[in-house]
Amino acid sequence: CRRVTGRGLTVIAQHTRTTLQSLDVGGVFNITVQHLLELLPQFKALNQLHASGLGWSDGHLEQLSELNSTLKALSVSYSQQLSQTALRQSFLPMASTLKSISLAFCESVVDNALLGMLGRNLPHVTCLDLRGNPSLTTLTGWYDGRVSADLPAGHALAVLGRYSGLSKASIEETKQVHPFESKNLTVILDGSG
Repeated sequence: CRRVTGRGLTVIAQHTRTTLQSLDVGGVFNITVQHLLELLPQFKALNQLHASGLGWSDGHLEQLSELNSTLKALSVSYSQQLSQTALRQSFLPMASTLKSISLAFCESVVDNALLGMLGRNLPHVTCLDLRGNPSLTTLTGWYDGRVSADLPAGHALAVLGRYSGLSKASIEETKQVHPFESKNLTVILDGSG
């Protein structure tokens, strides 16, 4: 519900303190990232945070990684104030648990180099939402990163890549360069999947 306020989220925190596992406040314009971060310690069982469109910054991500390093899913899409350095430093504490990341429409930060860093440092990620990032033109870096970290081949990966710089040709090239590593790769580039 886009009309939830910070006060409403406080009430939710009071009543679901030990049971709430997933929180989706994506696109809620009545809540600030800072207020959300102040309330997060109250959600003891939280392992999925979907908070896209709230305007995350490097400092916010750093605070999040200090507050909760056991997230399995994190969505911070539509954030234009992020840097690759902050993403790397903030995601590392979550590396052992993080399985799903949404960085859709983070055009200023998502590119081929970032994907290499993510592949190298986040061994358990199986789902990436990278829609709307035109500087991302290949997934080869993801597998280059995994190979350089000596991670197991054949790891399943689903990528949402609509409106990115990814193409069917670039996906095929990745599969040729890393045939064993990418054998369980699924990429959705259009609206048919």
